[in-house]
Amino acid sequence: MLSTNAFIILGLIVVLPLVLWTGWRRHVGWWRGLVHVAFAAYVVVIVGLVFTPFPLPPWTPASEAELSTGYRPWPFPWVSILPFDTIRGALRFGVDWLPGRYVIGNVLAFAPFGVFLPILWPRCRSLTGIVAAALAISVAIEAAQLGLSLLIRSPYRVADIDDVLLNVLGVALGYAVYRTIVTVLPSRRSVQPAP
Repeated sequence: MLSTNAFIILGLIVVLPLVLWTGWRRHVGWWRGLVHVAFAAYVVVIVGLVFTPFPLPPWTPASEAELSTGYRPWPFPWVSILPFDTIRGALRFGVDWLPGRYVIGNVLAFAPFGVFLPILWPRCRSLTGIVAAALAISVAIEAAQLGLSLLIRSPYRVADIDDVLLNVLGVALGYAVYRTIVTVLPSRRSVQPAP
């Protein structure tokens, strides 16, 4: 098993020096370089959280009995396509239970995307652009989780439409924080030098 902590530590050791070196070669400036490093660290953590712990080979396919225990019956043991099914079940138990924490965690984990994306990519500075990017990122993650489950023939993760909804909500909340900060902080152009 590749643990989450091991993946994140190894990812940070590999990715952060690469991002620093690339920023230094491109002369991006210290502020933009800091944003790139923070974003890279955040992406490593998110990838670690959504894809690990990951079973390493050799993989043993799940039996029919394992698939019917705790998972939806075939043909959807690895996919939840009913909107709000998982959210409704999690909210019934509240945040004191692990499913309730997952709902809140999915929203909060993706909120930084709503701040980073408009800073790093100008196309994501509109609500339409940020929602489209959030939807694309979240659907790609769920599709990759499903693809990996099918590859190893065992549902190590469930691709869930509710995860997409919660992730997009998180990015939208992060974008609201970004817009609030941009609105409250004066722009550099509007600051006049003292006479």
